[in-house]
Amino acid sequence: MVIVAAEATVVVVVVVAVAAAAAAAAAAAVLDQRVKAFCLLTNCTTVCTSIDIRNDIKNFRKLENCTVIEGHLQISLIEHVTKEDYKNYRFPQLLEITDYVLLYRVYGLTTLRDMFPNLAVIRGRLLFTNFALVAFEMIDLEELGLINLQNISRGGVRLAKNKKLCFINTVDWEKLGVSPGEQDFKQNREENACVNLCQDECTETTVGRVTAGRCWTSSHCQKNLSESELLFHCVSFFILFKLGV
Repeated sequence: MVIVAAEATVVVVVVVAVAAAAAAAAAAAVLDQRVKAFCLLTNCTTVCTSIDIRNDIKNFRKLENCTVIEGHLQISLIEHVTKEDYKNYRFPQLLEITDYVLLYRVYGLTTLRDMFPNLAVIRGRLLFTNFALVAFEMIDLEELGLINLQNISRGGVRLAKNKKLCFINTVDWEKLGVSPGEQDFKQNREENACVNLCQDECTETTVGRVTAGRCWTSSHCQKNLSESELLFHCVSFFILFKLGV
C-alpha cells in the first residue's frame, strides 16, 4: 500500500510539473506573439548610427523610424521655438541607445514624455565625461519624463543648471543601475519649489533615509523591470530579426 501511494504521488508530481511547463511554454508563446505584433506595429526594423540634432528643430526628423541608436543621441542649441513646436516630433519606436544621451540648451522642450515614451535602455558603452545621461542648461525642461526607462547599464547621470527641472529625487536612480556616487544633480529648481507628487499607487522604495513612492511625472509611476518585460523582449526579437536568426 505504501509503495502504491508513493507511486501515485510521483505520478501527481510529474503531471503537475508537465502542466506547469506547458503553461509556461504557452505563456511564452503568447508573449512572443505580442512582441512580434508590437515590433511590427512600431516598425521595429531600423538601427540608426549616432544622431546629432542641433540648431534647427526640423533636424528631429533624423530620428524617424529609429528603434535602436547604435551610438549617441545629442540634442543641443535649438532656439526660437515653443512647447507647441515639439508636438509633431514623437518617436515611440525608439527603445534603446547604446552610448549616451546629451541635452544642452534646447528651448521650449518641457519634457521627454511624449517625444521618447518607450525608451527603455541607455547602455553607456561610450560615455560623455563618465555620464550616460546629461541634461545641462535646459532652460524650459520641467521633468525628464522618460516614463519607460528601465536601465542605464553603465555611466552616471548629470542634471545641472536646469532652472525649472523637478521630479529628480522622485526617481530611484539606483533601480536604474546608477549608484549615488554617479548622480550629479545641482543647480536645478529648488525641491521645495517643486510639486513632486507621485500617485498613491506608485511603488515605494527607500533612498537614503526617505521612503516614498517613485515616479517620473505626477501621472507616471517609475515602473519595475517586470512591468516593461515586453519592451526588452521586443529589443531581443529585433536583434535576432536583424541577424536573421
